[in-house]
Amino acid sequence: RYSIWIPFAEGLGDNFALSLVDSKLFRYKWAQVSLASWNRNLEAGFPWSKGWVWDQTGFINDFLGHPMFGSLYYNDARANGYNFWESAPFALLGSYEWKILGENIPPEKNSLIATTLEGIVLGEILYRISSNILDDRTSGANRFFRELVATIVDPMRGFNRLLQGKTSRSTN
Repeated sequence: RYSIWIPFAEGLGDNFALSLVDSKLFRYKWAQVSLASWNRNLEAGFPWSKGWVWDQTGFINDFLGHPMFGSLYYNDARANGYNFWESAPFALLGSYEWKILGENIPPEKNSLIATTLEGIVLGEILYRISSNILDDRTSGANRFFRELVATIVDPMRGFNRLLQGKTSRSTN
């Protein structure tokens, strides 16, 4: 197991990258955050308080976008040696951080729930599929394509395997 600070830092990186894409590339109005929007969202309190709202976002956003990012937060920890239960809080933490710091609109309860719960489920599915693809006994083109496909399936695992030197290390 790697340091607990690695998945924390990777979750921050996930949110930073998403924020750059949403605010600079797509120029979404809700992604134009500032210290004032951060402060306003922090004042909203905890997710069960009145400052949090229920949103009306579409099906694709709630049942594809949120789970995808929740799985990244979850797999930040899973790819660093943490088990299912140890990785699950990272999905909640990453989602909460995004709701507070990544948007200039009031934080939404259903988005936090969808990102967390669906992200945990999707993250574990993607982690297990990538486990079935990877084979550290292989080498050459076979190894390269296994690592590539596993990274497409579970990007955070592929990223961490690269950082940890596991993409080329042979084991039995």
